[in-house]
Amino acid sequence: MITSKSFRDSKLVSISISYDWESSENYVDIVVDRYGERSAYRIVGLLEYEIFEDFTCAHISQCTLLIAPGRVYLSLDPYTEGVKSDKDCFWFVGASIEAISVGR
Repeated sequence: MITSKSFRDSKLVSISISYDWESSENYVDIVVDRYGERSAYRIVGLLEYEIFEDFTCAHISQCTLLIAPGRVYLSLDPYTEGVKSDKDCFWFVGASIEAISVGR
């Protein structure tokens, strides 16, 4: 099960926003390193995202991940952890989130 703990206290390795021509959907792949172990996640059906980040620090100390049927919200730099806010930075909204293989 993917929770905010999957991202919290990890290092951001990469983010890739892409389009899948076969499914006609946008998605974002996020790779994190937590204590030397890399994990990768994909938010499919990407609807919106905003990245206000200067990328001077790759460490994710707080995270908000809210999952509801047909909707996922992930902020890697929340104003208040655990709650969606208009002041959140570095966030993504999509249809669902799944774990993927790191090399995928």
